[in-house]
Amino acid sequence: MKTFRKLLLAGLTVALLWPVVGVAQPAPESAKALARAGIGAITNLIAKRPDLEHDVLAVTRPSLEYYEKVLAITNWNEFITSTSAVPLALHMTLQFYLGLRTNFDDVDPWDRFVFANTIPVAEAQLKPEEKREMAEKDKQMRLMWLKTFLDLGPEHVLKKNKHLPLHTTLSLTQSKILELFDQQHLFETLTTEDWEIVARCLEAFRTLRNADLMAMAIEHARITGWPLLTNDVEHARRSLYRQYLPYIADKVLRPNTRQVPVNTNLLAAWLTPLAIWVENQCCRLEELLAGVTNVYEQHIYFMSHSGVDKRAFYRFKWGLEGLSSFVATMKVTVSPIQTPRQPPILNDRDKRMLAAVRAYIPFELESPDLQRALDAVRQGDIDTYSETLCIEFAIRNLYYPMQLLAAWVGQLSANQEAAEALTNIVTRLDRIAVVLATYGLSTPSPPYSRPTNPAYR
Repeated sequence: MKTFRKLLLAGLTVALLWPVVGVAQPAPESAKALARAGIGAITNLIAKRPDLEHDVLAVTRPSLEYYEKVLAITNWNEFITSTSAVPLALHMTLQFYLGLRTNFDDVDPWDRFVFANTIPVAEAQLKPEEKREMAEKDKQMRLMWLKTFLDLGPEHVLKKNKHLPLHTTLSLTQSKILELFDQQHLFETLTTEDWEIVARCLEAFRTLRNADLMAMAIEHARITGWPLLTNDVEHARRSLYRQYLPYIADKVLRPNTRQVPVNTNLLAAWLTPLAIWVENQCCRLEELLAGVTNVYEQHIYFMSHSGVDKRAFYRFKWGLEGLSSFVATMKVTVSPIQTPRQPPILNDRDKRMLAAVRAYIPFELESPDLQRALDAVRQGDIDTYSETLCIEFAIRNLYYPMQLLAAWVGQLSANQEAAEALTNIVTRLDRIAVVLATYGLSTPSPPYSRPTNPAYR
């Protein structure tokens, strides 16, 4: 009987404890991978600054303890759904990465600036599908910061942000922008909508350059109680005056020599308007050549050796020679057609995209040389369009845009709008070459030689 009672008591104990044992649950592997990456990042930070080890450790200890708790947790569901974990901002960030939170709309906009530090997804040992999912979340965290900065108004944020001093707010905004383009896992996820947010921030930076930063710093100290640091304004000014756009454009547009993934979203969004712009310039060049030809047919000028004065036609020939190698590259992917279209008109959004391209390569968007030559031929001003270099320079203005389009023609041919523009570019330049040939002036035939020092002013 005693043995039976012991067995019964043991059975009841197991039965009572079973629910507790049954609900015990460690963190999923994805959460552990993020926690390990977070611990590694903090450890590396401390190792890099041994002179500040105690200060850094004091600041990062709550995060370190949080990550260690994630690794050791046995009641995961209860832990991850908690609303009182410490540090709360890091806990809410992890909830967002793991899909338990979809946005931060429930957080006061002014309090969203505490979400300064994201989890180092790039260093986490995640499965490929998890890495892609986390990369998207990682990007959204940074864009949330940038959008909040814009929605509240940059000047208002710099004056009233109670969580951070003025220069730190700008430095973090700067780092959020650059991380999107420096970290490959983030860069691959960027869309044109994301770029619009970044572009608005860069425009805000340009506006703030002319603002009275000292007055803002004084106002920030008055409103928030933060001390007015003597070097605060100078640090802020450095953030504002950095050349962001050329650096970003280089990341997007530099031809891929390292065989790393490119962002096809931004590449197509930036280069399609460029292709349409070049197409429009080629259309105007055809118009110019037709006008020059018409003038010469009506007023034949004789020279002692060659008969017809071909100076204007030589300008076309010499200009086209600089583009011939790029035309040949494009023809591998696109073929001329019988009748080119009238190129579409670029809208304001397209012109903003072109501003990014112009930060990478030099060209005159309005092409004043081409306009000058067109005006001259319409007025019958032979000296202007014949004796000056305006025609040749107008064509040479296409050199770097054509070089860039030729470098990416394989990628752009998959985009219908870009492919159509490239086809019409090749068609119109070929048609110009045919007209020149009737005057005995032929542009190079394959194989083409690329000029090493293009005449570009």
